[in-house]
Amino acid sequence: MTHFFACLGEGWPHHESKDWGPCRRVIEVLDDQKAGRQSEFYKSGQVLIYDRGSPRDRFGMLVACRFSRKLKWRKSFIRLEDLTAHEFQREWNKAVGLAVLQAAEAGPRCPRTADEQ
Repeated sequence: MTHFFACLGEGWPHHESKDWGPCRRVIEVLDDQKAGRQSEFYKSGQVLIYDRGSPRDRFGMLVACRFSRKLKWRKSFIRLEDLTAHEFQREWNKAVGLAVLQAAEAGPRCPRTADEQ
């Protein structure tokens, strides 16, 4: 059964997001007991999104633990809050929209040379 929850976290150690302050992670756990989608809302305003098609970047990654049915994993998360499917989807849609805006504001990843213009 799919499960949805939110929790508090810090940036991932060893990644650029560690200096962005605390974040609110919103995670979807699928029937295979692994995360399917995850959004992160940082205090600094940054928003990150991950799914199985894009599980990592230079800022962080999709949670890689197995979420057993015995719920022992809940002890590993700070201020865990269960969500409904509707609440998760609303947060996911918001995160995707904000991530697209941030990418647009950041501009192209590689500046074009005069020859390419």
